[in-house]
Amino acid sequence: MTTAIHTYAASIGTTPLSVRSDSGGSITLDAASAPHVKGALVIARPSAATLAALDPRNSIVPRVVVTASAGIPRTFNLHVRDLGITHLGALVSLTLASDEGLLDDYAPLEDDRTPRQYEASLRAVVGYVLNKAIPGATLEASPANDANVTAYWAVTNLLANPTVETALAPWTNGGNCSLFHASVGRTGTTSCGFNSSAAGLLAVMPHALNSGPNVTPGKSYVLAAHAQQYQASPARSIRAGIRWLNAANMPVGPDVEGAWVPMTSTDWAARPYVIATAPPGASKAETFWRVTGSTAAGQIGYVDDAMFYEGNELIPAFNGSTVASATYTYGWAGTAHASASTRTPVLERSPDALIWRAGQTAMAFLHSLIQANGLRLVCDEQRKWTLRGELYQAPGALTLRHAVNVIDADEKISRGAGFWYDARVTRYKWVDLDGIPQERVDAYALTTPYTRLTLVDVDAAYPGPGRSEYAVRRAQGVGREVTVETVSDWTARAEQPASILLEGAPLQAANTQSVTFDFTTDRMTISARTVEIGARSINALTGTINALTGTINNL
Repeated sequence: MTTAIHTYAASIGTTPLSVRSDSGGSITLDAASAPHVKGALVIARPSAATLAALDPRNSIVPRVVVTASAGIPRTFNLHVRDLGITHLGALVSLTLASDEGLLDDYAPLEDDRTPRQYEASLRAVVGYVLNKAIPGATLEASPANDANVTAYWAVTNLLANPTVETALAPWTNGGNCSLFHASVGRTGTTSCGFNSSAAGLLAVMPHALNSGPNVTPGKSYVLAAHAQQYQASPARSIRAGIRWLNAANMPVGPDVEGAWVPMTSTDWAARPYVIATAPPGASKAETFWRVTGSTAAGQIGYVDDAMFYEGNELIPAFNGSTVASATYTYGWAGTAHASASTRTPVLERSPDALIWRAGQTAMAFLHSLIQANGLRLVCDEQRKWTLRGELYQAPGALTLRHAVNVIDADEKISRGAGFWYDARVTRYKWVDLDGIPQERVDAYALTTPYTRLTLVDVDAAYPGPGRSEYAVRRAQGVGREVTVETVSDWTARAEQPASILLEGAPLQAANTQSVTFDFTTDRMTISARTVEIGARSINALTGTINALTGTINNL
């Protein structure tokens, strides 16, 4: 009989460390934990230079490579989280972790809106954040899990007649021009046309003078429209402007105007806009578009698809008659083309969920986005990053049998809180960019009626539904949990298929939940969520169904 000898080694760079496995030490891989890999290592006290290199406060975080072997070696490339020194015994204890820990260390100094540029692909968002937090870190190509995390949110266009379809009112000239109901339009068949009545600047208003949409101080608003000039020359430009008024129709602070935008006579590409925050005391917004380049009376141009709405970014124009799409429906608050109009998402995802807020760790930012799509971000012991789905299985398989290779085992069956449940409410709470508290609820039940519901509060912007469903589905395998102790097998991994046969219990199939290797005892402890299987079922095969020598009836 041959007995495998377990050996342990470690190094920082090219410098070896003297591992003291007789004084403790372990490596744990856990599918439910971030970091996915955690280690505890005890080494003999090294030289002062090596000890300094192991200091986790170094600007380049120290990395330790641990090698364990009982024939075929396995290495764990981990970074140092903590360092402790026992002076009497001249021992150094190290706490190690895979690189998810580094995502918990990094946060931007100011709000980062860049993730919105990658919203069509969750993988692209993750890739951007990984590289910011850990330069050079990338996702592995496989598994190729991805999701569209494009933001969809409700908006109300506060202008009553944004496309001037049925009448000119309440559009009003604000100065040096007259308005007319033009028979040319960008979206429909008409628009607001304007003629100059004097040289200089012209002002066009989508509402009566000294009126306008109601506003709330401290909130941000966007004014925008599309514009076209009547003829090619002389060249003219247009800009959007807001005048904040108080309850007495007196201006509050200076006018806020956007950039000048050149108009053409061939299309509606010109879209002047301005984004501003309503100041204290403001109760309404007198909105206008100002045109320059007029030298004499004459037909100048057109404004169409006007928008004024609460928000802080420019969005495509819409009105209550816009045709519904796969992502939005539209409607009028009252009479068509004479009331506010709304855009309602078919599936809401707050744009705030894609703003990486100042001080928010990389892991916290990604966590809600990833879990809402039924995925997990994992970094293994080789520094390989993957997005893993609900059905992910690590390579290899374990077979654990009593009286063969199981040293000890425990079983637990429970419907205790946080252990097993068949319904979940996830309540998202956050403060938006205007400082307004927001709350959304994501609820999911596996069956109707459900029997046990759990509640989780998440301090993050709403990324859309999905997190509750993902949690409930994963919880279904938690009701029965088996913990097995056996001799360390250095091919074992978390999320690895396993079959387990314990004395007096049915044959059970599982994916391992966690694996802990103990350096002192040379044993490993495996926890697994299990389901009972028949002794002659397909799941009990040691290989694949294709390995059968006969037919499926031979089982």
